Parts: sequence; C-alpha cells; structure tokens
Amino acid sequence: MNYRIIFVSLFFMSFNYSMDTAIHPILNAQYRTAMYQGDKEKIKELLLLISEGNDATMVGIQVLRFAVQNNLIEAAQALIDLGIDGNAQTEDGWTPLTAAVKNGCAEMVKLLLKAGINRSGTNKDGWSPLDIAAHSGHRESLELLLSAGIDSNAQGIFGWTPLHSAAFQGHEEMVKFLIGLGADLDIRSMDGWTALHRAIQGGHANIVRLLLDANALIDAQWKGRNMPFYVALENGRTDVLKTLLDAGADVNAQDSLSIVVQNEHKEAARLLLQSGADVDAPDASGLTCLHKASKSGYTAMVQLLLEFKANMRVIDTRGFTPLCYAAEQGHQKVAQLLIDAGADIDFKSPTGITPLYRATQHGQKAMVKLLLNAGAKVDSRDADGFMPLYVAVKAGHITITEMLLSFMQESQIPQNLIHNFMVIRAQDNLRALEQAPNLQAKVRLLHRNVFLSSRVKEQLRSEKTKLFDAIKEDNVEQVACLLKGGFSLNTCDQNNDTLWHAAMKYASGKVLAFLLSLYPSYTVSVWDKKNNQGLTPLEVAVLSGNGLFLQDIVTKIMAGTPVVVDTKKTRSCVIQ
Repeated sequence: MNYRIIFVSLFFMSFNYSMDTAIHPILNAQYRTAMYQGDKEKIKELLLLISEGNDATMVGIQVLRFAVQNNLIEAAQALIDLGIDGNAQTEDGWTPLTAAVKNGCAEMVKLLLKAGINRSGTNKDGWSPLDIAAHSGHRESLELLLSAGIDSNAQGIFGWTPLHSAAFQGHEEMVKFLIGLGADLDIRSMDGWTALHRAIQGGHANIVRLLLDANALIDAQWKGRNMPFYVALENGRTDVLKTLLDAGADVNAQDSLSIVVQNEHKEAARLLLQSGADVDAPDASGLTCLHKASKSGYTAMVQLLLEFKANMRVIDTRGFTPLCYAAEQGHQKVAQLLIDAGADIDFKSPTGITPLYRATQHGQKAMVKLLLNAGAKVDSRDADGFMPLYVAVKAGHITITEMLLSFMQESQIPQNLIHNFMVIRAQDNLRALEQAPNLQAKVRLLHRNVFLSSRVKEQLRSEKTKLFDAIKEDNVEQVACLLKGGFSLNTCDQNNDTLWHAAMKYASGKVLAFLLSLYPSYTVSVWDKKNNQGLTPLEVAVLSGNGLFLQDIVTKIMAGTPVVVDTKKTRSCVIQ
C-alpha cells in the first residue's frame, strides 16, 4: 500500500474541510439585502446590532466572512472601511484572504491585498493563500499574490511550492505560468520530492512532459533511488511511464519490471517488455518476475510473461522454479498455464524437491490432484530418499495420502510405510470406495472426503450415462432404480443438462411424470435451471421440436391434473 498517497489525500481532505465548514452569522432579509447591495450605513447598523453582548471583533470577522464567501465586493469594502480587522481568524482558522483565494474571486483577492491584509497568513491547518491558489488552480489569484511580493518558490505546508501543488493537481496552465516565471523545478519538499515526483504521483503525463521539456531532473535521487521513475512504476500509469522512457529513463533501472509485476500493472509490464526490459532479470534471491507472479497467483501477469518467452526452468537461490512456487501456494490456474506452456512438471531442486513434493508439504490438495493428473511422478525422491507420500503421511494429510496411493502401484510404496497406520487407513478408504455396492454407498464415502480415484470416477460416469440413456428411452423403471441407487434429482450431464432438460429434449413423458410425482415442490426451480447453452428445459423442448409434448405438459400443469405413475413397475425402486 502506498502510504504516501494516503497521506497526501488526507492532507487535501483537511484543506477542503477547513474551508467548507464555516458558520455564517444569522442575517434577516433586511440586512442580507444590505450586504448584497453594499449599503454601508445598513451594514454599520447591522454590526452595532449584532455586537450587543458579543465580541465585536469576532462579529465583524463573521460578517466579513459572509461577504467574502459570497463574493460581495462592495460589502467587503464597506466592512474594511468600517475598520473590520481582515487579518483576524475565526475559531476554525478561517481568514478572509484564504476564502477569497479558494473561491477564485480575483477581484476580492485584489481588494483584500490592497487593504493590506496579511498575504502570508495561514489557516489552522497551515495553508497559506499561495498554497490554496496553487492547489485550486486559480491562476489569477496566484498572479495577484505573486505581484504582491510573494516568492514563486515559497515553500508552504510540508515544504510544497506552488509548482508542487499545481503539478500534483494537474493544473497545466498554472504549471506553464510558473515555469515561465522561472520557478525552481527541482526544489524539494520536506519528504525530498520535486514537482516532477508530484506530477507522476498525480498521473499527469502532460505535466510530466512540460517539466521534462523545461529540464527538470529526470533522475532526482531520494534514498538511493531514481524516484521519478520509481513512483511511475508503482503507480503503473503507462502514459507517464512512456513519457519518462521517451525522455531517456533506463527501462531496466529500479527493478522496474519486478515493481509493476508485483503491483499487477499488466499494461505497464507490457510497455516495459516492449521497450526492452529483461524478462528474466533476477533479484538478489534469484527470483525472476515469473517466480514472483507465479507465487502471487497473478494469472494474467504469468500469461503476459510467458508471451514474452520468460524462462520457466530458471531457479532461484533455493533451487525452485516458478511452477514450484505456484504449487506450494496452490495457484491452480497459474500451474496449469505453466504446464500447458511446457514447464517441467518433475523438475528437481538441488535437494530433490519437485512441484508435487512442494504442494504435498503445504497441504495443497487441489494442486496435488492437478499435478498427478498432469502426469507428475508420484515416486520421485528428494536428496534424502523421501517420496511425497512420506511427506503426506508425516504431516497427517489423509486425503493427499489417498491421492498419492491411488496413482501408485503396490510395489512403489516404500517398505517403511507399508504398515503405517495412515497408509493402511487410506488404502482401506480407497478400496471401500471402489468396492462400494451402489452409488449411495459411494456417495457416503465421498461425503467423508475419501479421494475420488480415476477408476471410481469412471464408474460414476458410466452410471450417470445409464441414467441419461434411460431418460432418453423413457425407461421410467430404470430411472427410478438409478435414483434410488443414489443419484440426486440435481444430477447434470457434461452439458449441464438436468434430468428435466433430458426428459424435455427426448419428450420422455413417463420419466417427466415420475420426476414431478416424486418432488412436486421442485417444479418452480427446475424449470428455471439453464444448461451450458443458457437454455431452460422448456426452451430445450421447443428447440428439439417437441412443441406438442410441451403444450400437453403445460396444459396438465395449468389444469392441476394429477400425475399417475405405474407403481407396480416402480415399486421396488421408489425412493424412500
């Protein structure tokens, strides 16, 4: 998080708060008219009336405040002529000149300056009229203040000059004006930043270009860094970065690519790469940008780096590849990207650590499954001779143990683990799932998080195929038996078609009647369910040419006709 930006934001919030929360004196219509007309006698009468029993100075400044904030020139002149102290502050730090400058009323500013009001006085937050003029972009007010003798390089709150404020706010014409006056381009604020830093921080490429064209230091150092380029990298503004690169900034300086990658500035990274940034430049730990993006799970950034031929086999000082980091953090999309791009799934570190080993160490179940399905060697050993299975057992990862065993032959299990309690338990779970007598038994085991091996998955796929084939054939007895066996009414095929989709697609009236008789309360939600093509069951019926069938079904539903099912044929299979 960029705390500097937060600090500056709070700084400007305090500015707005201090100027906008003024409380005006309560004026009746008569005296309000006098103020707007600049009637000096009425205003004098007003002051005497309100001052009774009150602090006359404070009353005067409040009335002057009303005049200034409403740009009532004649009223303000009348009040000054009556001796109101224009340098006095209200309790909340308000001064007439700061308000006039913020309002951008040059005529009021001119009047107050002519009256000799202190041009350098600050409000309670430390803002001077010059600070406010530069921040607000009121050039005429700024010119008047400078003409009154204020230095254009005067450093106000936090050491900012008018050029700092104008550059940060993106006031192009004011920046041009100040440059034309000869303002110091490289004067530093209290935190060591120049106007160029502020323009970059504000994301104003046009101001950056103006300052560079005027010979502002492009490599102004702060704490050993080329700060203008560094700030641009952190912000990730491609237009600002391009301006700096065009002006001669070193594309490989400041670990530039690494900064934008870690901040997920994809387009900024693309710009740097297109400008010649070294895609495989390592840091002190040997980590490249691909390592960092993979570890952080930045899928889009990994994709971009691969597009620019980032080296997937490069290792850091620990001997780990980008895939190893994706594996340990469980970033499946990144891992799949790397594998699809040709990453060595079994690459070993100097200590024999593979991505599968690392994923197992960190208990990343989904990642272990992905790597095994991608063909990772399950019996690969580290430098001490240990397999991932040993790591899983030692860490107590029962599901990962089951995963690894499901991809191993009996002969591959190390001798010292054959009689291990967790290994035996995992083998028993896998065996129980594979040999379960029916789907319900399998579902119960799966609900206990027993790993679904490829063999059992194929068994379930086969049973599901039978279910949808039975619907297609309108074989209500077979459908009933399979549902009783454990299939849910929410079962979908690979196209995300529900049982209702299939029944409507094939005009399977008996099956549809049976489904509706089992769970009539489902009749609302099931008709709204969409498949992968975005079609509901009714839409599938229409597109399948089953309009008459659909019409008959709708007619029965609307008429409230009870659905009759031949219970003699389905009695043995009715769901309990």
